[in-house]
Amino acid sequence: MNPVARRHVLTWLILLALSIVSFAASDPSRSRAAAAIILTVAAIKANLLAWQFMELRHAHLLWRGVLLFMTAGVSAAVLWLR
Repeated sequence: MNPVARRHVLTWLILLALSIVSFAASDPSRSRAAAAIILTVAAIKANLLAWQFMELRHAHLLWRGVLLFMTAGVSAAVLWLR
């Protein structure tokens, strides 16, 4: 398997594992903690998708920082408003 395909498969497996973590954390009895876990996992998944499948790892440092700031900022804002 070539390195690009191996990276895609590894990223897909990580995304699958993170989806399982989100599902496991979705217990309604743990509202605040579950929301924090789910939002953190969602931010990690968004960054992985952009980094791997949208080729952001080859982008300028500014755009990588914008993505990190946006995902962290949106997650923090949602948790704060909750």
